[in-house]
This record gives sequence, structure tokens and C-alpha cells, in this order.
Amino acid sequence: MMLCRHLLWAWSLPLWVLGPHAMAADVQALHRKLDRLQALGVGMLHQHVPTPPANAEAVQDPDESASRPMSREEIRQRTLAENASSTTRLNQIMDKAQADCGGQLRQLPELGMSDEAFRQCTVHARFGNVYQIVVSDDAGTPMRLYVFRAEQAHKVYSIGGVVTAIVP
Repeated sequence: MMLCRHLLWAWSLPLWVLGPHAMAADVQALHRKLDRLQALGVGMLHQHVPTPPANAEAVQDPDESASRPMSREEIRQRTLAENASSTTRLNQIMDKAQADCGGQLRQLPELGMSDEAFRQCTVHARFGNVYQIVVSDDAGTPMRLYVFRAEQAHKVYSIGGVVTAIVP
């Protein structure tokens, strides 16, 4: 009985002593797996921002049935009205996001925050120009890698629903 108990303790000792370090090594291995998948082009890729048509005059505005040229003042007034409308819509989106996140809309992600909070409650995830999202699974553990064009948080790793690393 004593020998059996000693063997069990001997087997559990390395896991107990190296537990956090072994877990960190596992997380690093999962990060490398996500990096390999990203290099292979797996996941959702956003294309580049569309370019305006070469001949902008050929594109007709559906509201403009008459082909009468607009004066500079009319163009300025129309631009001001469209900008005010866009600003109102953006403010409504930001207010709703802030209300959904308990009044704490963060600029950048933080280590340890949930993946859901990262996606819904950070300006970076909502408006950071995400380029690629790699989604994978490792033995039932969901993994995500978000790749942005930004320099502040270029890659955000989420393992098991928690942000585990942020790479500038």
C-alpha cells in the first residue's frame, strides 16, 4: 500500500510542480499551430479595400435623375448632410456597444479577457481592420487567431475562449 501511494505521489509530483510551466508550453504549442494555419492561408481572409472606379463620372447617383451639374455650395451642403448622418450612425453604434459592455468599451484587448468580450467590447476588434481570422480546434479546445493590419495588436490569440497572447 505504501509503495502504491508513493508511486502515485511520484507520478503526480512532476505535474504538480511543472503544472503552470507545462500549461504555458501547451499554450505556446497551440500558438505555433495557429501561426502555421495562418501561414497556410486557413481562415477568413478580408480582401483589400475596394478602389473607386477609374471613371467616377460614369457612375451615376440613383438620387440624381437630372444631369444638371451641381454648384460648389450644393456639393458642400450635401457633403455636410451626409457627414452628419454618418456621424450619427457611428455614435449610435458606439453607444450601443458601450451599453452592451456595461459602459466599458476598451480601446485594445487585454490578456485574460474572454474572447466574447474582446470581439464585442474592444474598439480594436470592431474597427481595427481585421485581415484574417483562423479558427481551429485542438482536442475539444477552441482556438482563434485574429490578424489585424494595425501595429498595436497585430495578432490576438484566443485559446479556450480566453485571450492568451497579444503580439504587436
